[in-house]
Amino acid sequence: MIVSYNGISSEVFPNMHTFIDNKNNKRNTEIEVFAIRIDPKKVAVILGFIVITFTFVNIAIQTAKFVYSHPFIYGLAPFFDLDKEANMPTYFSSILLLFSAFLLGIIAALIKKENKPYAYHWALLSIVFVYLSIDEAVCIHELWIQPMQTIFAAKGVFHFAWIIPGSAAILVLAALFCKFLFHLLPKSRLLFMIAAMFYLGGALGCEMIGGWFVSQFSMETFAYNMIATIEETFEMIGIVIFIYALLEYMQDHLKEIRLQIK
Repeated sequence: MIVSYNGISSEVFPNMHTFIDNKNNKRNTEIEVFAIRIDPKKVAVILGFIVITFTFVNIAIQTAKFVYSHPFIYGLAPFFDLDKEANMPTYFSSILLLFSAFLLGIIAALIKKENKPYAYHWALLSIVFVYLSIDEAVCIHELWIQPMQTIFAAKGVFHFAWIIPGSAAILVLAALFCKFLFHLLPKSRLLFMIAAMFYLGGALGCEMIGGWFVSQFSMETFAYNMIATIEETFEMIGIVIFIYALLEYMQDHLKEIRLQIK
């Protein structure tokens, strides 16, 4: 995929030509093309490497905490613990979700401009991912836990009771996007489905397993923290696959995106 910019500069880029504005008698230098080439596979590999790094660092942290009784590791542990909030893995996941929303927004705008179908589905997906990004950063979903536990007397796999309204919302979105999903080419459809399986498998599946474990045992155990590690890792892998799928879609269908600065 190529992202090209047409704009004004003075001396930085080689592919330029100079012209005279006769009316204002000013010399201007215009960039003909400044292209940024984005390789979806390279982006996915880099992001995947970061996910793997966070995962293994977290395993080391949990091992030091529960096996060797070193819970803080000179104060570094809270910054990399996958089950904690407001730290590097949390903000990394939030940025990934926001980047996904950005790509979805670009696709939605271009699809709408070309009068192709499902532009509003792409736009709605972008809004959903903006919400997910905010939620990842500030944990909005956790505000649902106590009210849902009270209403439904939730325990066991529903211990983290936000998954009750969360599952309902997913079913609604699945119904809305079923036709949209099957209009995609097989390659994009498969990648979207794999991304969803990883993300929802972590966010809902592992969360339910973790809820059952906490209701039976304790959150402050090595086993629970490994469940949380798998949960967060699956979520991040799902987002990386989704970003790769979006970039591949843009490469196959949009080819080149131009931003003109006047």
